[in-house]
Amino acid sequence: MAAIPEAPTLFLRKATGLVKGWSRFDAFLYSFMSVNFVTLGLFFSLSVLGFVPDGQVLPALLISGVFMSFLVVTYAGLISVMPRAGGDYVWQSRLLGGGVGFVLAVTGWWFILWYWAPVYANILTVEVLQPLAAVLKLDGLSDFLANENGLFIVIQVTVVLAGVLVALGMETYAKIQKVCFYIGMAALGLMFLIMLFGSRSGFQSAFNEEAANLFGASGDTYNRTLELAGGSQVVPDLGFTPFFGPTLLLAVQTGGAAGALELPGFPPVQSFLQFMLFFGPTLLLVPFLAFWILYPNWGATLYGEVRGASDFRRVLVGMMQGLWITIAIAVVFVLLAAKFFGWQFFNAANLGYWNTVYQTGEAAIPIWPFPPLLASFYFHSPILSTIIVLAFGAWFLGWAGTLFLSSTRVIFAAAFDRILPERMADVSEHRH
Repeated sequence: MAAIPEAPTLFLRKATGLVKGWSRFDAFLYSFMSVNFVTLGLFFSLSVLGFVPDGQVLPALLISGVFMSFLVVTYAGLISVMPRAGGDYVWQSRLLGGGVGFVLAVTGWWFILWYWAPVYANILTVEVLQPLAAVLKLDGLSDFLANENGLFIVIQVTVVLAGVLVALGMETYAKIQKVCFYIGMAALGLMFLIMLFGSRSGFQSAFNEEAANLFGASGDTYNRTLELAGGSQVVPDLGFTPFFGPTLLLAVQTGGAAGALELPGFPPVQSFLQFMLFFGPTLLLVPFLAFWILYPNWGATLYGEVRGASDFRRVLVGMMQGLWITIAIAVVFVLLAAKFFGWQFFNAANLGYWNTVYQTGEAAIPIWPFPPLLASFYFHSPILSTIIVLAFGAWFLGWAGTLFLSSTRVIFAAAFDRILPERMADVSEHRH
């Protein structure tokens, strides 16, 4: 009998040398670490809330999470249909054409790393190196880290660290990721306990004392922080500020927007204006938050090496958990920050830092007010503060490999298609 030829497929060759070395839990951890609450969340999103003082962070978190959920559904569908190493490059090159797919993928997954490396390095500086230098009173190191030469050196360290983590291979990186996850979650739990059982007055006293001890500040540094950031104009410190803004409270107190305010135009225009009046500032927070929670799909390029990646439900659940567990952690933090630090102070301290970065004002302390460091002040112990900062460093270490790991699969897939040199598609027999 004549042999029946195999039906043509989208993928001309199946043997890549890569193995399915990750479990579903490993993939969840990668998504969870990519949507990193401590690195991107605390620093690049929650620290800029004061720029939109009437925006309400909890509704904005929920809105952002819903938006990202649609992204997760889309990527889970693509992964389950085409579970290949290379992710975006593979899908785009097959669906849109090789040239278009290559340009989109190489800019989004390769060239962009020239910008991401300084972002990672800056986070390492403000969340690990500068807090340690402050606690250990290494003034020379603090000054060095604050200038451009210091940042440049930290960028090189970050690039080398990420490169080493990727070179260890998927299985080894998964083990490192697990250890960092457990240490990081334990440190986060400790901070939450301090914030839950500690008092605001106790924190205020501890902050004033440690600001004088570590940074040479004098007087009431807590209230000085509020004054430098604009006092009550920063974020209204109402009891339910994280939930309801002053405009929403006004609407409730006056019996609703429609009866209390005279807005121009016919009913559809009035409805839109009412919506924007009450929810517009909150929607302005969404881009800030999206920069942090936009990445549950960051591991999409790796799913060719995840066991069970063709199961839509498994992939969907893993990404959704990475997204919504992180959002739940953020909600808990916001509530505890309002209780322990004071919502006004939390935003004022962050604004003070950004004012010094953009040279539009001054701050009461010379470094970013890293919340775990502030919480550790409660005990007045340099040793405990050092341990807490180092433990929170696990969030960075478990996240650092994401700088390169996902992108290597895009480069690999393009080389496998002979668009890039074939040498780039070589796979180590030992580390896969």
